[in-house]
Amino acid sequence: MRPQLLITDGQFKVPAQELLDELQRAQWELGLEVHGLLVGVEDASEGLRSISTHIHTVQLHSNAPATVRSSTASR
Repeated sequence: MRPQLLITDGQFKVPAQELLDELQRAQWELGLEVHGLLVGVEDASEGLRSISTHIHTVQLHSNAPATVRSSTASR
């Protein structure tokens, strides 16, 4: 499987069940991981949570380094 990159603002609806099934199959058979990245916001949309195996959050602070938090997405 070739690497794929999805760029989004994270605000999208839950994909069709067929796509969710294909992603789950690829996770089991190929070890696919889908990482979601949130920049400057805390909450992922239901759509992003539904496809991500991991969600990383980057909080931006004025005059300070960015804070990164990672978690495994729950489905």
